[in-house]
Parts: sequence; C-alpha cells; structure tokens
Amino acid sequence: MNTVSEESTHMKHTDDPLATSKSSADMTSENRRASLLEAQPAHPGDVPLNLDFPGGTSQPVDSARAQMAALAAELRAHEIMLFTERERYRDALEALRCEIEGLRQERVAMEQQQAALRHQVAALYSSMSWRMTMPVRMTIRLLKGDWREIKRIMAAKFK
Repeated sequence: MNTVSEESTHMKHTDDPLATSKSSADMTSENRRASLLEAQPAHPGDVPLNLDFPGGTSQPVDSARAQMAALAAELRAHEIMLFTERERYRDALEALRCEIEGLRQERVAMEQQQAALRHQVAALYSSMSWRMTMPVRMTIRLLKGDWREIKRIMAAKFK
C-alpha cells in the first residue's frame, strides 16, 4: 500500500511530454531528460547525443557521433579550401585591377601620342613646302593613272 501511495504522490500530470514519474524504472528516463536539458551544444544548431538506449547499447549513438565527427572534419576541410580559394581569387582580382589601371594609363599615353601625331600631320599639310609641291604630286599621280587618289584629294581640297 505504501508503494502505491508513493507512486501516486510522485506522479504529476503536466503538459511536458518528457515529464515522467519517479518510479525506479523511470528514474533513468528522468536522468536522461535532465542531462538533455542541461547539455549545452558546442555550436548553435548542434544537438547533444547523450542518449542511452534500453539494454545498455549505445552503438547507434556512437555511430552517429562518429558520422558527426567525420562530417565536421569534412566541413572544416571545405571551409579551409573555400578560404584558400577566396584568398586566391582576391589576389587575382587585385592583380587584374592593377593591370586595368596600367592599361588605362597606357591608353591615355597613346591618346596623347595620337593627338601629337595628328597635330604634326596637320602642320605638315599646312606647311608652305607641302602646298608648293602639290602640282608636282598631282602630275605624278596623273601619269601613274591613280584616279581614285586624285578624286579623294580634290574632294578634300574643295570641301
């Protein structure tokens, strides 16, 4: 009779699905529940695997822990590989930016050189010697039969 009254005083009705009575058979369940609630995961999202299976076998838990350790090691290896790749691409990007800047400077220098050459050609065409030798150049082109060049020069001259 005493046993029944102890069980009835220890049995409490709660909404907690993990709540159990304090009978000797359920004491391990309560200890397991307490250890689960107290366990702090090492990383956010980790689930502690402090489960004891009936019959004393913990092979599935050990297997799961081994798989988790293997996956964690694989994850770490991938993180290291991604970090290395990111650094390599960052270095390559910086090298390309430097190359682009060098090409921009080279383009500016070539544009300045082009403008200087255009200025020299314009100065040559407007020089007195160029204007004085034009009849000679036209006569030579006429003798060679270079009609296309003569038309181009005349069109440019009388624009």
